[in-house]
Amino acid sequence: MVSSGGEKTSNTFSRSPLGIVAILIVAIALISALVFFSTQTDSGDGNDTSSNGSIDAGRVAFKEGDFDTTEEKLEAVIEKDPDNAEAYKLLGLSYEAKGKLTKAADAYKASLDADSDQPEVIYNLAGILNQSGKTDEATELMEKAVKIDEDFMAAKLFLGDLYAKQGEVDYYFICRA
Repeated sequence: MVSSGGEKTSNTFSRSPLGIVAILIVAIALISALVFFSTQTDSGDGNDTSSNGSIDAGRVAFKEGDFDTTEEKLEAVIEKDPDNAEAYKLLGLSYEAKGKLTKAADAYKASLDADSDQPEVIYNLAGILNQSGKTDEATELMEKAVKIDEDFMAAKLFLGDLYAKQGEVDYYFICRA
């Protein structure tokens, strides 16, 4: 890159391996959310008061980028059904899309409390923890996600990058193989 004064400058964040990984994690989380929402059925007018109707209305709002409505619909589901793992997961995706990472992490944790067998939710939570500098916690979570779904390639790659960040080069190459 060349500055206005003609000097060469660099954008180390975008070129560093960890910067690229952070960008990829956020991109994959958002793409996963969009793919998930696009495969779900629409409830029609979005006025259904049942849990599934409100979740569907939340999905529609998310796809339209209306995160406030998404949160409103999903919080209503959670108020009626505090153990609804799907509602917490979708709420976490909405918070993450808005950059509310602490709230997103809390929602992902609540989703995992209700159903611990969700490698995508574990992946999203680990990404937030990693961004917060909690590499050890993120690594433990990613190990769990890979155990749940050995074919989850994004999780394997992320786990490899976490190992590399911790200086565990041998594990890095195992995950990349």
